[in-house]
Amino acid sequence: MKTLNITWLGSCERCGSTEDKPHRVETERGHGELLYDGDEVTCQQCDNKGVISCDDGIAFVEWSEE
Repeated sequence: MKTLNITWLGSCERCGSTEDKPHRVETERGHGELLYDGDEVTCQQCDNKGVISCDDGIAFVEWSEE
């Protein structure tokens, strides 16, 4: 499993963080420009957790609802 720092996923739903601290993504197959369903995401600002979902080739984060 590799760890990527991604700035293009949009803001964290909890704290609004984006480029100030990139989101950390744990992935088996992804790279800086391509992520996969099920990759785990952590906001490095507030530690909020989420998972990557893909729709029509577009990756987005489904944040945990705590």
